[in-house]
Amino acid sequence: MKKLLILTLLTLPLYTNAKDSLDLMCPKYISEKDYISAFKACKKEAKNNNPYAQREMGNMYYEGKTVPVNYKKAFEWYKKAARQGSADAMYNLAVCYANGQGTTKSYRMAYNWYESAALKGHIDAQYRLGAMSALGQGVDKDFNTARDWYTKAAEQGHFKAARILSAMYYKGDEIPKDEAQAVKWAEAAANYGDDGQMYLLTAYYFAGGKGMEANHEKAFKYFTLAEKKGESKATVPLGIMHQKGQGTPKDLNKAAEYFQKAINSKNLEPVIMLSRVYEEKTDYETAMQWLLISYQFLKDKQIYELKDYHTELEKKLTQKQMESARQKAKLWVTEYKEK
Repeated sequence: MKKLLILTLLTLPLYTNAKDSLDLMCPKYISEKDYISAFKACKKEAKNNNPYAQREMGNMYYEGKTVPVNYKKAFEWYKKAARQGSADAMYNLAVCYANGQGTTKSYRMAYNWYESAALKGHIDAQYRLGAMSALGQGVDKDFNTARDWYTKAAEQGHFKAARILSAMYYKGDEIPKDEAQAVKWAEAAANYGDDGQMYLLTAYYFAGGKGMEANHEKAFKYFTLAEKKGESKATVPLGIMHQKGQGTPKDLNKAAEYFQKAINSKNLEPVIMLSRVYEEKTDYETAMQWLLISYQFLKDKQIYELKDYHTELEKKLTQKQMESARQKAKLWVTEYKEK
């Protein structure tokens, strides 16, 4: 607490120029990515105690823009800006302490400066505090504190923080298990990051997976988003939902399309499902074709369990249709194995 008070006192503003920094040349050149002009302008304004310019001087030395990388000079400029209350500079200063760049490595000092930035609402600093609290870097390991900082960051839209919160609440190893919170933050992370894997995880939650209560409309929504992001594991569930009319109107044609798409990607799981779809569409010959194809990939016990389905399906076919189904199935399997 004493160290935090000292840091707070050190962040009292020194810059008293009445002109807003946006009226100065440093931010103009930075926004235009004209770093040669920016370096000259920022240096002049930084010497007049403009915290924005001081931080940008730190960035240019840290990233080597127009000047060689010099972590020591970057650290000094970040420190000047941080002491004037720049949350971004506080964050940068913390990074320097955490990595030992331009100063002696110190997780404790890194934590203190991340905390100063976080209390000003700096989202990345809040996330870093969550990580450091969980790892015990700079402070004693404390998962409740980690959860609280991750929550602050996640509430501001931090993708990784929301994803970690979801996992923490679902596992219940470090904080009390809370399935509702796990789903809430998985859904938030999916939307924050426009991330296929998180869309998929969220969809499984809402589909009733992992012991959660089913919400088919949301499950369909997130399986669709995941599939659009290239997550192949969403394809079969979408076929099933179209087939059963879960979360979307029943549509056997779309169900067949999704199952076929999965099969074309060498996922043989939905072969028998595709047969069932065609049987429901009363296209019995095609249903038999896919049933016969499934025999090439199923175990003996699974084939035996389909005996009654095979018998009922065969009753609906003429001898000519049955032979056609056999030939088509044989051709498909041959072509599949040659791929």
